[in-house]
Order: sequence, then structure tokens, then C-alpha cells
Amino acid sequence: MFTCPKQYRNQTLQFQPTDLKRRAFFTSNPPESWTFSEYVKSAMEDQGADGSSLKTLRMNYIDDMNWIKSPKHNIPRELLNYVTRLKEQIMNIPEEDFPSAPDKETERNTITIQGNVGSGSIVCGGVMNNSTLTAHGKRTHESPENAGSNKRQHHDTDHSSEDNDGESSADDTIEDDDPKSDLSIDHHPRRVAEYALVEETDTDAQEEDTESIECDSWVVNGVNIHAKCFEHADACFSKKNQHQLSDISVLAMHSIFVFAEDTMSSVSRHFGDLSLHFPIINDLQISKHLDLPDPQASTWCLQAAATSFQNKRQVQRVSLGFMNTAIESENHLDMVVANLLHRMLPQVKIGGNDCSLKEEDTYVHNILAPLLEDMSAYEPRLQRFWANVSLSGDPQYKPDFGIYVNGLSQRFEVVVGEFKAPKGHCQGESDTIKIGKEMRTMINRLVTIGVEDPVVCGVLVSGGCLSTYKMELRGPKLYVMARLSKLNLIRTSDDLVMLPILVSRIAQVQAYALETAAKVEQVCEWTRNNHSLKPSALKLQYWLDTTSYSFKLVNTTV
Repeated sequence: MFTCPKQYRNQTLQFQPTDLKRRAFFTSNPPESWTFSEYVKSAMEDQGADGSSLKTLRMNYIDDMNWIKSPKHNIPRELLNYVTRLKEQIMNIPEEDFPSAPDKETERNTITIQGNVGSGSIVCGGVMNNSTLTAHGKRTHESPENAGSNKRQHHDTDHSSEDNDGESSADDTIEDDDPKSDLSIDHHPRRVAEYALVEETDTDAQEEDTESIECDSWVVNGVNIHAKCFEHADACFSKKNQHQLSDISVLAMHSIFVFAEDTMSSVSRHFGDLSLHFPIINDLQISKHLDLPDPQASTWCLQAAATSFQNKRQVQRVSLGFMNTAIESENHLDMVVANLLHRMLPQVKIGGNDCSLKEEDTYVHNILAPLLEDMSAYEPRLQRFWANVSLSGDPQYKPDFGIYVNGLSQRFEVVVGEFKAPKGHCQGESDTIKIGKEMRTMINRLVTIGVEDPVVCGVLVSGGCLSTYKMELRGPKLYVMARLSKLNLIRTSDDLVMLPILVSRIAQVQAYALETAAKVEQVCEWTRNNHSLKPSALKLQYWLDTTSYSFKLVNTTV
């Protein structure tokens, strides 16, 4: 069984000019409609009662398939495979099974074609030809509740017309040519050219075990959240202006589903029932490992913000006093806050910070580095790296920052960071999408070596805000990316009051990292004792997803 690649289902392609009018069918219809049944229907509508016989149409269809596959068209490999299968499907039916054009008295003939080419029947020839062509098939990648149906191909959420991000059912119509109709709170106004969604992975799609998926689905308050998530994902694939989808929707196309307390930043707002939102958030336990900062640390920050300093020596004299008090209290968060004040105050109070915000490297060095380095400074199990180090599970990604644990002579990342200065912009794939893919890769790698229920984290800095995320597998191909926090960054001395809260949020990420690091160490110990990798559960073989899509410019010249 086969189906049209998702990224091309609603795309129309341009080919080299041709004198054959019938080939206009392939430029005016998306590849999903290139089936023989649709081809015949179009031919009979154009030619009416004088239409060709099915044998002639079969011959023309095969010839047109060869024309599409011509090297001069340079169509993508995955689409080329789809065209080849469409052609082979018709060629495998004996020619004698296709009737010639009969007269009015000829009995109706039925030709059945098996495969993933859609379903339905059409009458060929009108008065002159009473033959019926029937094609049977089914879509893959269906949700547990909709297995065996085509519901999700053309269905969007019931409340989509009320959304503010423009991801409404109107996007499914071919008349929607204006990218502005699909704007969202995290849309991409600079992506104004025509783009195509291209699958980057080189793996064959595997048929899912629907029965097992139903058993392992994520259920909250009796509602199958797994099904809700993938209904939204399929709705995203069916939209025409996919390059204008929000980051949340693009991640959903990668089986990554973002949840946040803010409903406008959560995929749950597409579920048709907002009453599900807060039960889902409670189920995700986003406050786990979160310790409240000590009031003493807040007092230090207020004192530092209100004090004027003439030089760096005066700043350090005050900050060293904070550090001595923190050491005596033996409060970990207080010690981190005092240490950060000692490092950051000279830059914030004396050096001035606004000019350095424009350059990402300087911004990270002066503001973020002191905050993130303390995450691993007091934990020998956790090691850190900065930019220009590839992600172990996918060399094409180079996070700006990472925390990892060593094991089995390998590096296993448990935290990654992506940073953009407040005035920086993403030229291609946004950092939100990038960090989501990176975290999914980290989850896949940990599950592969036998780590049970791993949780990885991400730290994203964009637009002057710092967001922290955790990711875990909640079901087959269901990567849940929960936003733990979103805070303004420290840019001036007046923002220092936010430092204790930032520290507590980073400490929460550190706690998750230590939890996963302990699981990695347990797996490594098991491997050393048994001289083999710990076997993963059988069900996890189909839980992982490595499919990746990217937007590439469409060459509109022919």
C-alpha cells in the first residue's frame, strides 16, 4: 500500500510546456489527485460523449506518467516513487480488462484497482460508455479513533474558525492564496516567497499497530488526547499555505505537540474543547521539581538594583557580602543567586548592557553563560558544551548550549539550548522548531539504549524571553513538549528582581537532567554487567518517529 507524500498532497507543480492539452490535468491538480480514476473523470468531463475508451486512456495515462518522470522535470525523489507506483498500479492490470468505447447497449463494466489511491467510483463515457472504474484504498498515519477512514484528510477542528492565528478551515480551500490569512502568534512574516514542504528523512513508512496504539494512548478525563493531537497534525498537512503555519503546527507535523499554561501557546486550543486544557496541564505536572526562591535572595537583588556604584570594586565588595551570607546559609539557590550577582553586576551596573544585546555571542557570554554554567558546576555527573558541537543523535544540528552525561563511551544529551539575541531573527527554521527536533532526537537516542521514560529539557531564548521546556513520550509517536516557564531576560539593573525566579526555573531543568542522568547510569551499569545493551520494550520499536520536514523555495520558472 502507498500514499502520496504528505508535503505534496495539496501542492500544484509546474512542468515543461507541452502541446498535449490533456497534460494540463497534472499542473492544475495536486499529486494526490493524479490517480487513474481522477484522470479518467477529468478526460470525460473535457471530452464529453466523444471521450476515448478506457484502453486509450490507460495508454495515455502511462505515457503521461513517463513524461512526468522525465529527468528534465527534476521532481523530488519521494514524489518520483509515488508516480512510479501509480504507473505500475495501472500497468499491472491486464489491458484486456479495460473495455474499448462501447455503444449505448453495452453492459456496464467494472474495473477494480487496489491500493492507496483514494476510494470511489466514476462512470466513464456518459452515454457512449457505461463502464465504471472503481478505486479502493485507505490512508496511513491514522489516529486510533479514526483507523480505516479518510476523515482526518479533510477535517479540521470544529472550533478552528474562531482561532486568532488564522489556522482555520478556510485554509483548506484552494481559493486561499493570501499567506496573511494563516497568521498566528508565532507565524513567519518574512517567509513570503512560495515554499514547499519537503520530507528530509530517507525511511520507508511503516504500518502502525492500531490495536497497540489504542491500548497505549494518552487519556485525560476519559478523552483520548493521542487522537486529538494527530487529528490536528493531519489538519495541518491538509492546509494549502503550510509555509505560513505557526511553529506549534509545524512541530505537530513532526509528531511533537507543544503544551503550555497559556492556551494561545498550546496545541490544546485546537482540540475543540478548551475544558480539556487545564486537566492536560495538571497531568503534565509542569511544577514538578520547582523550588520557590528564598526571600533573602530577592532582597539582595532589590538592594543591588537600588544601589549606585562608582566602579567595579564597589560592586564586587557588595556582591561578596551576598556570597558570604549564602555560604553560611547553605541554601543552594541562594548560593547560585549570590554567585550570579557577583558575575553579572559589573556588566549590568557599570559596563552597560544595551549595546551588547545586538550581538548574539556577546549577549550569551555576558548574560546567559553565568546562569547556565551553574547548572552543571556543582554536579559532576553533568557536563556542558557550547556552540559548534554536533548533537550526538543527529550531526546536522549544533545546539548553542548543551548538558550531557557520559556513558558507554558516548555522550547522551539531556538538555539543549538555542539562543537568539533580542534583536536577532531566524532566517529559515525557527529556533522553536529546531529545539523541538533536537529534543525529539535526544529522546529517541535514550529510548534506543533502553532508558525507560526519559525526560529531556530545552532552554530557548528568543525575543528577549527565556522559555524552558521538557519533552517526554506519552504514546506511540506522541512527543509531548511541555513549556515549563517563560520569563523576561535580565537586560537592565531594574530586571534583577527576576533573577531568583530565573534561577529556580533553571534549577528545575537541572533536576530533570539529573533524573534522566541517573537512568542513563543505571542502563550503563546493566550493560557492563550483562555485556550487551539493555533490550527495549517491543512496543517502543514503533513509538519512535524520525520523520523530518523542511521548507524549501519552489522554483516557479519553467
